[in-house]
Amino acid sequence: MGDRANVYIQSNGEGVYLYTHWGGSELPEIARVALAKNWRWHDPSYLARIVLDTMTEGTCDETGFGVWPSLGDNSYPIIVLDTDAQLVHFVAESEMDKPPIERAALKSFSFTHYIRLKRAAWPDDEPTCELCGEPADEGGAICPACAESR
Repeated sequence: MGDRANVYIQSNGEGVYLYTHWGGSELPEIARVALAKNWRWHDPSYLARIVLDTMTEGTCDETGFGVWPSLGDNSYPIIVLDTDAQLVHFVAESEMDKPPIERAALKSFSFTHYIRLKRAAWPDDEPTCELCGEPADEGGAICPACAESR
């Protein structure tokens, strides 16, 4: 049992995995909140600490979170925070063995775009507007309200 998911903080093709045992369904939003602090986007070691602090906020338990050099337990796509390109990628676990340049992302956002979402979610959830994060029509990239305001 569990709700396992990982964020991969990447720089120069290398990185570290941050793991949650119970918070996987909320991890896209947790990553958004961490990035929204606008701290150290170009510094992978500090950004990893900022994301981990946001993941563990309010907990002091011995278990439930981890840091590892290779992928372990997981139930969702991997959230890749690419500090060099300033991009958030949702990547299938099977793609993580490939070099970063060859990985196919399920969905990608710039850091700036990602923090502007009202609420971040897994890409296989219901379609969400790329501009505001609200529900979008099937097959549509933006919601009706954002379409009208363009």
